[in-house]
Amino acid sequence: MFLTCVASSFAGDGRDPDDFNFSKTWNISFQAGPNYQIYENYFAYHRNREGADLFNIQKTLNIGYDFTSSFGLRSSVNYGNNSAAYNIENTTGHDFRPYTFRSLDVFLDAILNINGLGDDYGHGCNKVFAGVGFGNTFGFKDVTDNPHPWQKYHTHNFALAFRVGYIWEYDFTGEAGMYLELGGTGFADNYNGLEPGEFDHYGEGYAGFPLDLKLSASFGFIYHF
Repeated sequence: MFLTCVASSFAGDGRDPDDFNFSKTWNISFQAGPNYQIYENYFAYHRNREGADLFNIQKTLNIGYDFTSSFGLRSSVNYGNNSAAYNIENTTGHDFRPYTFRSLDVFLDAILNINGLGDDYGHGCNKVFAGVGFGNTFGFKDVTDNPHPWQKYHTHNFALAFRVGYIWEYDFTGEAGMYLELGGTGFADNYNGLEPGEFDHYGEGYAGFPLDLKLSASFGFIYHF
């Protein structure tokens, strides 16, 4: 409903559709929004009725370049807080032991402007993207004073990553606009500080899921130049 109202308010403004052809232009954008974090033992948050803590705000700065009306690249730097937990199943008492950390992630995305494929220029456009990059995690801190009996996180980690997503962009003029972005990111399993294949005190391996995941929704502003 909101998007329909916004679109109708600009309908018939007489602007040349070519004003929204951003071929061979740069752009800079900033976005922020929540991401939902799925790391090993994330279910422990829900079991202890603290699932809302798995949502954390992520802030992103992007610089991009559109080679054609339909294809572009962008580099992104993301910063945010994260929530994770130690193993809960293989411990006596199954105590909930959450911890937090910060992350600084860098990506290079390839972006496909679906409207640009058909030279359908206008205020609104739909885009999809896929990218690769890496994450740096640091600033680890236990939430409780109850140390885990055998598991310990690594305090600084480097993890390879990939991501995919969708962007709906609305340009008010030929330069400035806003957008909504939905995405999913997968990181190597050491992103949250817990190494895959660690052994518990029974000598049994505990790898968990092979990826650390984030699902995100963000709102941003973009400027083409």
